[in-house]
Amino acid sequence: DDLSKDKTLNIVTKLRKNYKNIKILKNKHNIGVSKTRNIGIKHATGEYLIFLDSDDFLFNESLLKLKEYINANTKPDVIFGKYEKKTFPRNNDLILNNLRMNKNNILKFKKLILIKKFPLDECWPYIINRKFLLKNKIQFFDVRVAEDQLFVLNVFLKMKTFYIFKKNFYYHRNLPGTLSDFMNFEYSKCCLKVLLEYYKILAKEKNLINKQLINRYIQSCFSMFIAIFITSSRLEIKELGKILKKNNAINLKNLHYKNSKINFNVLFQKYGYEKGLLQAKKSIIYFKRKKIERFIVNKRKIYFFCYSKFLNASA
Repeated sequence: DDLSKDKTLNIVTKLRKNYKNIKILKNKHNIGVSKTRNIGIKHATGEYLIFLDSDDFLFNESLLKLKEYINANTKPDVIFGKYEKKTFPRNNDLILNNLRMNKNNILKFKKLILIKKFPLDECWPYIINRKFLLKNKIQFFDVRVAEDQLFVLNVFLKMKTFYIFKKNFYYHRNLPGTLSDFMNFEYSKCCLKVLLEYYKILAKEKNLINKQLINRYIQSCFSMFIAIFITSSRLEIKELGKILKKNNAINLKNLHYKNSKINFNVLFQKYGYEKGLLQAKKSIIYFKRKKIERFIVNKRKIYFFCYSKFLNASA
């Protein structure tokens, strides 16, 4: 319990009277989802871990079926569970249908992610062996949002065996006011910090497929960063510049704004971090406006479809 303000703690305390396997850990201060999950990993006694978001739910009897499935097979590092949700993509059938139910080839799985460009950067569809996490020292990075992405990438890079669980397992909900709906300057800072961690991993990686996978995650996180970054004030951009300077981020390769010649790395080297970011913001807005102007020459109406974090940026 990370100092919840609703009746969560009271409900769980009552449930514990009937279910002795429930263990309640209460934080003294609000420390956020990353540190709280890490405490859970440390104190859990189960063989496998599931990360259930507060607004989501598991399908009926999914844990019982999952237990039977694990006991009937050689216990893998990771199990990829079937999920459903209302937003795009509504499920992960595209990946599941291209893989077998028994032990899967890790290389094939990584290539499939790259080919399909399917978003696999949230921790809740995975059932993970606790000893595997502890052995590889995989934890959640201490940021308020986007922490899943780095965690999942580390799992993919380290896992040796994984299975697919094709029965109904997890239902994800995007409710207004939850962390997944969270969009402001703090989100931009979190994305930037995660980006910097990606580059640290990339610098140590030698495997070509793994490098491609890391770069895919870099581009995904970079897109989310841009969506909030171009709405940032000069004072906020100055703070982003300090984060870059602290991490000596002058050689961040592949940070190109899509379909343009705007290269963040070149701008950093030419202007420095703060002025480079200001120039990047100016260039991106100019690029977007010119693109729209070219489009409306022959059109009377423009319709925008904006997903999640990109709504304010487009407006």
